[in-house]
Amino acid sequence: MDYFNDLKIIRSDLSKIHSGTITREPCNYYCLQYNHKGKINIKLDNSPSVTVDGPSLLITNPKMKFSFGTGNKNTWHHNYIAFTGDRVSSYIKSGFLPIKNPIHLIHDGPKFLNTLNEFQDKSTKGAIGKNRSIHLFESLLLQLHEQSQYKAKETPLINDIQILLGKIQKRPHQNWDFKMISEKLHVSYGHFRRIFTDLTKLAPQNYIIQSRLSKASELLLTKNMPIKEIAERVGIDDIHYFTKIFKRAYHLPPAKYRKEMRT
Repeated sequence: MDYFNDLKIIRSDLSKIHSGTITREPCNYYCLQYNHKGKINIKLDNSPSVTVDGPSLLITNPKMKFSFGTGNKNTWHHNYIAFTGDRVSSYIKSGFLPIKNPIHLIHDGPKFLNTLNEFQDKSTKGAIGKNRSIHLFESLLLQLHEQSQYKAKETPLINDIQILLGKIQKRPHQNWDFKMISEKLHVSYGHFRRIFTDLTKLAPQNYIIQSRLSKASELLLTKNMPIKEIAERVGIDDIHYFTKIFKRAYHLPPAKYRKEMRT
């Protein structure tokens, strides 16, 4: 089957913690540059520098000169996919790859990062895995368009929930009472849950779990603390349950994930 052969993934690198600044001259490929966490400065060609606080996506093209990073010892969580091929032209022509607007804020960082991790996992598994990885790559682009639908029809409730998502990502370990939150927002829990799920594509409790696992993956890569302590720090006291759901999400048990990703 050659259906996916018109898109070539040149290289990718996920779950890396960086400091300082990365600079790139014009090259022969496009790239999705995803910052999952941390504040970075982005400079495109001769345009003024822009400061963005993750989660955010930078889409670069072969003619673009760019630099991004903190410029100091502060860290940020960087992932990228470099790609080329005839299929990219159809992406651009249809608007599926929005290169005219290269900087995008990602409202559901854990979901975006989880798709990136699935992409990386599939891309290492031969021909069939490669096809699956391209399918997941297109899922990332689709997520951009799905979230843009809500920008066009923002309501106070959507704004409140987006603020709430940012708070959850910062403190996923906290006990979040969504029924109480919906009361404070003066809406029924059913309506709150429906809008929350529309925005994130996850039910509130599933979003909490995904956020906790995302934080755990970060701690596994940046800290040497025992896995049980990491599980407790993200709000999961049962180590066996933590190991089970982490493996389900990242396709590796925590200890092996730490070893392989660090390598």
